Amino acid sequence: MTPDHGRIIFMKCHGDRFDQIQNHLKYFLLACEYIQAYDYSTGLGFVVDFREMNIVEFVRALNVMDFKKVMDIATDGYSIRIKGVHLISESKAVELFASILRQVLKAKIGQRITCHKDLESLYEIVPRDILPKEYGGDDKTVVELRDDLLNELRSEKFTSHCKEMNKARTNENYRLIADFNEEYLGMAGTFRTLTVD
Repeated sequence: MTPDHGRIIFMKCHGDRFDQIQNHLKYFLLACEYIQAYDYSTGLGFVVDFREMNIVEFVRALNVMDFKKVMDIATDGYSIRIKGVHLISESKAVELFASILRQVLKAKIGQRITCHKDLESLYEIVPRDILPKEYGGDDKTVVELRDDLLNELRSEKFTSHCKEMNKARTNENYRLIADFNEEYLGMAGTFRTLTVD
């Protein structure tokens, strides 16, 4: 947790095949569900390490519209406040990915995207004590943090919460139905008569 009570989500990307992107997006939404149910923070900051992957191939494989929908669900549906996105890579292709993100995300969030060539510039923004050990921090390793999150998402408490949320439905019996709608082509609301001479 940051000094201003925000959370940092750390993602380390690696590999050259990206046929599982949809599963990662689902995993992210499951984490958003967990955050909404059990976490109390002022917002989320994302640190994404692209140093061990081919960013160009990742951008080619990414379905931008699916990514936008997932981010809209996170920000509008789960009310996740994104405080910053920090992309780490020496490659100039990270700027390409950042520009795509800026076009897809809301303008306010797009302004919060920062590219870092090395960890030193990241240390100026993200406190070292909350970074994983591999990144010069005092927290657990990336693998330990991932395993802790997976254990929480697999816990009986959270799975029962998800089952309960999946049962939620609207009761259409309580929806107001008025004949007024049929008279005005389905447009409900307050209408005033305007007389023009």
